[in-house]
Amino acid sequence: MTISTLLILLLLIYLLVTGISFYVIYKYSNYRMQNRLLQIQKINQSGSDHPDQFSAMRLVERIFIPMIKWSKPDQDWESSPDRIHFLNAGFRTNFSVVVFYGFKTLLAIFLPILFLLYLLSAASSFSLLQNALICLAIAVLGYYTPDFILQQLIRVRRRELFESFPDALDLMRVCVSAGLGLDSAIARVGQELSVKSRALGQEFHILNLELRAGISREQALHNLALRSGIADVNALVAMLIQSERFGTSVTVSLRVHADELRNKRKMKAQEMAAKVPVKLTVPMILCIFPVLFIVLLGPAVMKVLHYFSSHS
Repeated sequence: MTISTLLILLLLIYLLVTGISFYVIYKYSNYRMQNRLLQIQKINQSGSDHPDQFSAMRLVERIFIPMIKWSKPDQDWESSPDRIHFLNAGFRTNFSVVVFYGFKTLLAIFLPILFLLYLLSAASSFSLLQNALICLAIAVLGYYTPDFILQQLIRVRRRELFESFPDALDLMRVCVSAGLGLDSAIARVGQELSVKSRALGQEFHILNLELRAGISREQALHNLALRSGIADVNALVAMLIQSERFGTSVTVSLRVHADELRNKRKMKAQEMAAKVPVKLTVPMILCIFPVLFIVLLGPAVMKVLHYFSSHS
C-alpha cells in the first residue's frame, strides 16, 4: 500500500466518521423533548416512566462525555461563542454539544493511531520526523473537520433564513392588517412557513413559545436575532422594538423592511449571476479552448507537417 493510497483511505474514513456524527446530531437534536413526551405518554397509558426509546442516545452520551473535556473550551458555555454557532446551525440540545466535541477528540486521536498502525504493519520510507509531522497534520485535520462542517451548516441555514424572511414579513403584514396582534401573527406565520422553510418555521415557533412563556417581546426578538445570526434580522428586531416604543405603524414598517429584504435578495442573485462568467473562465481555458485549438488548427498543422515531410 502506497502513501497516497493510505492518505485517501484516511480521508475516506474521517469523512465517513464525521458524516455519521453530524447525521446523528441532526437526527436526534431534539431527542430530549421527544423523550419527555414519550415518558408522559407512557405514564398516562401504563404507569411506567422508563421508556427505552432513546437508550442508544444515552449510551452515546456516556461514551462521549469523558472525551469532550479534551476539546470543549473551559469558559462559561452560556457566554461562549461556540454556543451561538450551535444556535446558528439549528442545534439546541446538550446532546449535540456532546457528540460534536466527542467526535473532535475521537478524530484527533483515532486517525493518527490508525496511521501509526499502518506504519507498524508496512515498511515506510519516511523518517521519524516526517512520520511525526504527518501524524500531527492528520490530528489537526481530524480536530478541525467538525468545525468546518459546522460552518457549512451555518452558511446553508443562514441562506435559507435570508431567502425565506421576506415572505415571512409579507405574511406577518397581511395578518396584522387583518386584525391579528403581533404575537398571534408570529404564531400563524410560523405554522404557515413550516412547509416552505423548516428552519424559519422553527425559529418563529420558538419565538412564539418564548412569548407565551412570559418573556418580554423585546428579549424574545433579540433571542431570534441571536439564533439566526443575520444582520437583516437584527435590523428587523430593532425596527419592531422601535415601532412598539413609539407607537408607529407595524404594517408600514413590515412592508418597508420586506421590500428592502426582497431587493437585497434580488441583488444577491444578480451578483451570483454576474460571477458565473468569471468562474467559467478557468474551465474554458483548461478544457474547452484546447479542444477548439485541436479541432481548428489540427488539420492545418497536419498538412504543414505532411508538406515538410514530403519535401525533405
